[in-house]
Amino acid sequence: MALRVLAVATVFKCRAAASLGYRLHTISTAASGSKGPGGGDRIQATMVFERITWSHPSPLV
Repeated sequence: MALRVLAVATVFKCRAAASLGYRLHTISTAASGSKGPGGGDRIQATMVFERITWSHPSPLV
């Protein structure tokens, strides 16, 4: 369940970033469980976006 939520959130973030000229470069996840008060499975995702710059090739001379 939690991974499905993470996947949906990733899609929304990538679409929003793409509309601003960015693309997803790297994603990493870490999961842990906790049995303390308010505990439960935890997933943390780190996403790195890079700016897309379009350059036109120089015409051949």
